Amino acid sequence: MKRHKLIRITPSISRLAGLTLATALTLGLAVTSAAFAESEFKPTGGAFNGSSNTANIFKAGTNSITCTGNTTTGTVASAFLVDRILVDFTGCKSTGSGGSNCTVKSIGGREGLILTNTLHGVLGLVLPKGSGSGVGLLLLPVANKKFVEIESTKCSPSTTVLGNVAGEVTPVHVSQNTASLKFQPSGQGGTQGESIKEFDFSTGGLVVPELEAFGLLASQKTEEALVYSEAVEVT
Repeated sequence: MKRHKLIRITPSISRLAGLTLATALTLGLAVTSAAFAESEFKPTGGAFNGSSNTANIFKAGTNSITCTGNTTTGTVASAFLVDRILVDFTGCKSTGSGGSNCTVKSIGGREGLILTNTLHGVLGLVLPKGSGSGVGLLLLPVANKKFVEIESTKCSPSTTVLGNVAGEVTPVHVSQNTASLKFQPSGQGGTQGESIKEFDFSTGGLVVPELEAFGLLASQKTEEALVYSEAVEVT
């Protein structure tokens, strides 16, 4: 039986070395032809766009941010790496100890708009596999370990979103121009982080996806509809 080395990526600033290690691992996989034999993008090199017209919800403790939608752009850079991902969340409002329904924005953005830093994503396996596809995409910031910096409002304090997050990809083993990427919280009210607890890089190691906001373990709920520039199969 294959033995895995468990790599836990904690979101606190004092442990960002772990995130750096995981990022180095993902970039190393990008040049390893044998990696992700079970999960690949075919073909590669095309662009994709994404959107979500349902609520995008981020929660951490008593603080939450809800956005009415988002748009996403990126490129399928290799058989298991997507690159230059940018996400714009729109219609964003916060709730916290100071009240609810406060318009919120990222630093440098306009009111109600949260713009992520550039991200990349690595294809892998969700463990243990449930009733879904079992194939996931782990998203990490390319630089500075930061997804986004959000300004304070009277409802909630400012925060830097750190860490990494994994979503499940569907469909698999079908070549088509559309796909879905689903991020799902775990536990009552989404207070126990993400539903995906382990992510297998198929190279002898596991990553524990963890996201932080407001200094606490956070969750993200988003269902992204993706459109590829050409038909793509995820194996």
